[in-house]
Amino acid sequence: IESCEARTYRPIREFGGWGIRLSSQGKAYNVKGDHGVQLVFMDGRRLLFGSQQADELASAINQARKDYKE
Repeated sequence: IESCEARTYRPIREFGGWGIRLSSQGKAYNVKGDHGVQLVFMDGRRLLFGSQQADELASAINQARKDYKE
């Protein structure tokens, strides 16, 4: 994982709706709402997970990345 951040997104505009979606923005797993965690991988692929607790999820992922590097 190159980067991980919580973000607000537009499900219909960016991914064509909710569910498991693939678009020019990458792949998305979203059920409801407009908050999620965007992962960008070293090869440039993007993956967005919808989450009602996006800040907490991004923080946990970033802490795990930090712990892995140490």
